[in-house]
Amino acid sequence: IMRLKYFSGWLSGILIISIIASSCDNEVPPAIQPSADHINIEGEGDDAIITFHNGEWIIDRIENRSGSSDYISGDIYSADGNLLAGNTDLQLSGLGKLVSGWDDHGFTITRERADVLSISVNENWTENDFIFAIILQAGTEEKEIIVTQKKSQGYTFKDIKYLLLEGDGDRFSYENHTRNYPDSDEPTK
Repeated sequence: IMRLKYFSGWLSGILIISIIASSCDNEVPPAIQPSADHINIEGEGDDAIITFHNGEWIIDRIENRSGSSDYISGDIYSADGNLLAGNTDLQLSGLGKLVSGWDDHGFTITRERADVLSISVNENWTENDFIFAIILQAGTEEKEIIVTQKKSQGYTFKDIKYLLLEGDGDRFSYENHTRNYPDSDEPTK
């Protein structure tokens, strides 16, 4: 009986040490797990959807990666479309929308559900690629989603066909950009 008690104690000790050792080897999975951490967008603009295992994260900031690491500013909207802040550093702690735009490029990031992020990038008319990082945060953990957009290649038209019917036209342009000379009934630019 003594041997059995000694063996049971020894076996219990090994079992406890094994459980503790195996739990130390198991890392806690990251809180932020996006379906993609890098998105490539053509210069003409496009949309992308990122899904997550959970919605326990916030958008901490948006950083410009096109030659500087400045934060990108813009407008912050609530989930129901009300402007919360204008021309400010972009961040979002719940559902809503972030909009940043210039004359020649920009983007909209929408979070309609806690576990989905929609990214819509406008056409990039600049001379350079447009790169920005969406910095997500959950507690002390941070995760980046990098968006890289090439510059637009522009458009080439083979030809343009149009038809003007009576009454068609732009009265404002006609009135402000044409004039009649006294010797002619034909308008001249």
